[in-house]
Amino acid sequence: MKVELKEITEQLTSALPLDENYRVAALFEDEDDKIIGWQIVKYDPETGNIEPTGYSYNNIKELFEAFYSLV
Repeated sequence: MKVELKEITEQLTSALPLDENYRVAALFEDEDDKIIGWQIVKYDPETGNIEPTGYSYNNIKELFEAFYSLV
């Protein structure tokens, strides 16, 4: 089974109440392809650049708890 990270991050982005041009991105360990967390990034649709916002989470549960505890 092949897992597509792009599809996962798109689904996470659509599941959260993020402002326009903000997305969920995976954080990786420098040495491996191991995901070590998730971060909210600002996406520039004109350039395709992303800018970290400073909000990062160790796992998907923390990510959802942070957003849905505010609602």
